[in-house]
Amino acid sequence: MESRASKLKYLRVLSFRKLDVLPDSIGKLIHLRYLNLSWTKVKKLPESLCNLYNLQTLILYRCYGLTMLPNDMRKLVNLWHFDLRGTSLKEMPRGISKLKMPILDYFVVGKHKENGIQELGGLSNLGGSFKIKKLENVADVRQARSARMLEKNRIDALSLEWSSGNKMVSNMETLRDILDNLQPHNGLKELRIQGYKGERFPDWVGHCSYDNMTSVTLASCKNCCMLPSLGQLPSLKSLCIKGFLQLKRIGDEFYNNDSDHHSSPIAPFPSLEELVFDNMPCWEKWHVPHPEAFPRLRTLEIEDCGMLTGDMLNDILWRRDSCLREDDEGRSDGMVGGGDALSINRGSQSFNASTVNHLCCLQELLISGCPSIVSFPGNCLPKSLQN
Repeated sequence: MESRASKLKYLRVLSFRKLDVLPDSIGKLIHLRYLNLSWTKVKKLPESLCNLYNLQTLILYRCYGLTMLPNDMRKLVNLWHFDLRGTSLKEMPRGISKLKMPILDYFVVGKHKENGIQELGGLSNLGGSFKIKKLENVADVRQARSARMLEKNRIDALSLEWSSGNKMVSNMETLRDILDNLQPHNGLKELRIQGYKGERFPDWVGHCSYDNMTSVTLASCKNCCMLPSLGQLPSLKSLCIKGFLQLKRIGDEFYNNDSDHHSSPIAPFPSLEELVFDNMPCWEKWHVPHPEAFPRLRTLEIEDCGMLTGDMLNDILWRRDSCLREDDEGRSDGMVGGGDALSINRGSQSFNASTVNHLCCLQELLISGCPSIVSFPGNCLPKSLQN
């Protein structure tokens, strides 16, 4: 490419299909506006890339081997589209807030002021789906507040991630306060929290003011002994809770937010259609206090929750208008054909068969790995059952 660089110095658009190393001579293409390295095997980018001050779009999609970016990325003052999806960056380059970018897919929190979470405070145009990784590098509440997440009202889907590992947690309250100060704007539609090591969630997680929220995933929060109050989210359709290794009981706190004294509580989970529990080895009891909870639930999956007894499911299974599905194999679609179905696999130790009597939508029933079931009492199965 060295010999060609002078001939191509007025090039505006450049894409590679196969590339192992991006040469230093790329820095001579100073008129370049668009550079696409998607799916290439590059592991690092040369510092000369930062000479491309006219560059507007840099696509690094699925560059799986890329772990570092050049130190002087802040010189790319005209860069507005920066696609990092599928890369493996260990940290962000310093001073990235100097860029104009309205499009950035994720941010890796570094340990230094120049690439710490404070840099997010200067990125006011973030939008769409956005992920913040390595939140364990946020040292205190002041740093978390400096990210100014409440002001970023163009973000539709937000993922907050702490890295996995056995790092000791010194102060649970500090962790909770850090998450509290990462509160997003009320128009958020999707929320994912992964690897949070606190024992409790702040009140904003599940607050009824998030009336556009349709999807919530809480994963690998292994120290949490209590779920947040999610039942008053009016538009929530999909809820996935997995990897809560300390949680033993789900009770009233899951359905109503006691800290919100100004709202009139509605029937819990009024719009929820899909509910997934996975890898909760200590979970024993599930209390459903409201007779009209889960009025639209169609899919229920319970996997690797071996301490949960079948009798604990009775409160949820009797609901007349629900068409539920519980699947220990993680098969939420297509496992049984035609209509709505309830599948019960190794997730529970016993099952009271008479509780399916009121599932008048039920067409197919599969029970496996439940040795305590020895018979079905007369008239316990719904008339709608076909298979």
